[in-house]
Amino acid sequence: MKRIGLLVFVFIIAVSVICPFAAFASDTSVETTVKENSASQNKSEAYKSADVPLFMGSLETSDYPRSLTRGFTGDTFRSCRIPSLICVENGTYEGMLAAFCDEAATGADWGKIDICVRTSSDNGVNWTSPVRITDMPVREPVLEDGDTGSAFAMDPVCAQTAYGDIVLMFDIFPESKGIHDPGKLESSSGFIEVDGEQRMIMLTSRESVNDVNTSDKTATGYTCHSMDKTGRIFDADNNDTGYYVTLTGDPATLGDVYYSVGQPDRLGKSTALYPKFRDDGNSDVYTGNIFLNKNMPDLPKAGELPQPAERVKLSPDSKDNYCEYVCYKTTAAPFRCVKTSYLCCVISSDGGKTWSSPVFLNGSVRNESDGYFLGTAPGNGIRLKNQSFSSKTRRVLIPVYNLDHASAVYSDDNGKTWARVPSDTTCVPGESCLAETASGSIISFGRQSGLSNTPCGISYDGGDTWVDYGETKLVSVKCQKSMISLPVQTSYRHTLKGLEVGLDYIACVHPSGNYGNDSSRSGGVLTVGVIAPESKTIDWKYEKPLKTEKKYSDLGANSDFFAYSSMCVLADGNIGLLYEAAPSGYIVFTRFNTEWMTAEKTSESVVSYKTDVTPIVRTVMILSIIAFAAFVGIEVFRMYLKKNNRITDEVLAEAEYDEADLSEESEDGEGDEEADGELSDTDDRGDNDGN
Repeated sequence: MKRIGLLVFVFIIAVSVICPFAAFASDTSVETTVKENSASQNKSEAYKSADVPLFMGSLETSDYPRSLTRGFTGDTFRSCRIPSLICVENGTYEGMLAAFCDEAATGADWGKIDICVRTSSDNGVNWTSPVRITDMPVREPVLEDGDTGSAFAMDPVCAQTAYGDIVLMFDIFPESKGIHDPGKLESSSGFIEVDGEQRMIMLTSRESVNDVNTSDKTATGYTCHSMDKTGRIFDADNNDTGYYVTLTGDPATLGDVYYSVGQPDRLGKSTALYPKFRDDGNSDVYTGNIFLNKNMPDLPKAGELPQPAERVKLSPDSKDNYCEYVCYKTTAAPFRCVKTSYLCCVISSDGGKTWSSPVFLNGSVRNESDGYFLGTAPGNGIRLKNQSFSSKTRRVLIPVYNLDHASAVYSDDNGKTWARVPSDTTCVPGESCLAETASGSIISFGRQSGLSNTPCGISYDGGDTWVDYGETKLVSVKCQKSMISLPVQTSYRHTLKGLEVGLDYIACVHPSGNYGNDSSRSGGVLTVGVIAPESKTIDWKYEKPLKTEKKYSDLGANSDFFAYSSMCVLADGNIGLLYEAAPSGYIVFTRFNTEWMTAEKTSESVVSYKTDVTPIVRTVMILSIIAFAAFVGIEVFRMYLKKNNRITDEVLAEAEYDEADLSEESEDGEGDEEADGELSDTDDRGDNDGN
């Protein structure tokens, strides 16, 4: 018994030592002080505005309480997701704020999805109505999650050039479910090189991407059609087929295919939305759209004209062509693009009011290892400002990712041309975010698989190569984050109050998983850290809950929902934030100053992140328990053997008593009673110990 008691005592001491070590070694019990505004503080010093709904989905609106919808001034969509926010730093439109999101027909990641924008010229007080930047073609109206009858554009990420132009990137998928049904996609960049030019592959109804192989029998070296940068379609022998694709004009005409009768009427021009046909036979024939791929017509034989296609506007205001949203229904053309993801770029030189036509970048940024997907990491890119090499001080860097790792693309000529970073990775997984420090190093935060510390990578050469930092102590869940760096002096020449001079700050917005209790997209927080240049670490000092307004309690189960976000510094030196405050249909804008981020508190509210200990410590604890159980088992077995030995001793004693002199019989009897009592006590202890 004494030995068992000693083992229990040692075990308790060991666990008492191991558990605190586990928390320290794995940073899994991080307590971050949430600094609330003091009631005695001047509100003009530490300020955060109310959340204002900027994009709202009609699929959810009927379920939203009036406390959320009151005062909404924008157009409602059926669904909306994926915010992106930017403020123009210089040029004619300095201070213009642009907010982007996915405008979707359903809450799914496919179907009819377009990129739309709202702008503000007064730091987010007033906003314009939403405008579509893309307007993807529809074969059949998408009304339910299972519908796929449309191409779609999604996941905006924005940055700006040294001249103040806004660069916006996003993904385009042809008619499909995108990465949610990879069996329908084709593992290809969708481009080939012909005569030194990257051309988009064009396939007929009878071809697949597997037919695109090199061949000495064709002038181009490939056995497929291709489209040059002007939109003309050539055959495998590099002959102009007479077909061309519209790449400019109304967004709803992107990808339209025409057959030219004589000279191409619309090539390189601002294309009319509705093609008109004349009976004289001299008008170019509209044949459908390359981003649709079901029920494709066959390519006509040589000398034959293709059958004209129709485009019909569908809208809630139309009696004959009713749809719950505005779209343009058309058909597949005799040519289609490869069913893969396309990275696209548009540029605005007027603060987001108007946009260039999309430029497809796959030919210059896709690698063979990307397979069927290379997509934008939505939110924000960055323009480098603190690089030692002048050639990189104006570099625009946009985070992208494939299904294996995060990467980035860059432009050194203000968005005209783009390339993949030479290292091909930013050393983190999934949707990542970037920030440049005052010293010129670039930090990349990745997306973890569950509630845990955040993966981190660092570049010291303008994004060319990256070092795996491992993990920072920022605890989050499987979700996109937004991040900005905050030196005391910004490009707007505003002093950011509340931050110590000479320190380099990082601010990150992310869901905390119900404040560290689970892996849900909830508990949105702003976490602020100070970069320690010598140790190359981030000391996370402040953490503020973001979704604190009482009106959110009306959302019930989604009262604390928090998902994707985007953050930027406004023209007045405050911080603007756009984030998803309810699933698939409620994106809000708020603003705050840096003093609110670091405001003093009257009482502490502590967010404790409770996650599992590291695998090594967990293994040590399991082995300790097994060892303890083994020792207890051995001790019990030893006592069992000892009990049996004592039984044998008593039997031998009784045999000796039987042979003794009769004159000592009475004394032997008394001895037997004592022995029986001792044996009984031993049996009782043995049973109790065994249980």
